[in-house]
Amino acid sequence: MFCADYASEGRQLGLQSGVAVEVAALAAGCSGKVSVGENVVDQAELETGVATQLEETVGQAPASVSCEDDLVAEVDAEVRCTVTSDDGSEIGATVTVDSVDDTDVQYSVQVDES
Repeated sequence: MFCADYASEGRQLGLQSGVAVEVAALAAGCSGKVSVGENVVDQAELETGVATQLEETVGQAPASVSCEDDLVAEVDAEVRCTVTSDDGSEIGATVTVDSVDDTDVQYSVQVDES
């Protein structure tokens, strides 16, 4: 999975006990490959992509990312994910498909305000 174009602004998410990291309104573009015939980005691949985005954006990986389902390869399709920090705190995120080009799906991640 390839990730690029990150933006963050003022939201805090503790990724380690005692460490708060600025994350607000994280919007990042990533691409995932669609399995032929399935037209989805696999849930496990999506979870890895979201974790990678956060690590590259804030310099520290979350303890885990859990998404509700696969991401359907259709523009504006969404799936909810939960990002968990090392101290156990959680924050939600919405992953939205921005474009689909054959087997290349471009999607963005929006971390909840609170």
